[in-house]
Amino acid sequence: MRRVIEERGAEMADVPGGSSGLLVKTYKGKDADTAVYRFDATLVEQMNATCRQVAIEIGQWTEKRQVTLGGDLGARLIAARKRKMEREAAGK
Repeated sequence: MRRVIEERGAEMADVPGGSSGLLVKTYKGKDADTAVYRFDATLVEQMNATCRQVAIEIGQWTEKRQVTLGGDLGARLIAARKRKMEREAAGK
């Protein structure tokens, strides 16, 4: 991917933003003579996926998980928080 970006950047250095290597040139018009530049979102998605995979493999990525407290433990925790708030309110 890095080589693709470098080669594109060198080819399109004269186009504003082209040196980033994230633009793709296509042609439009009746005779396909009008150059059109567009952002290559697919390449960016692939780069992000690759970086994510590397981070997972070296242990720097964790998925967010929602933890729910169910049953008796959840009710006891809520009751304890409520009692604490009542004590603090009474002490003021």
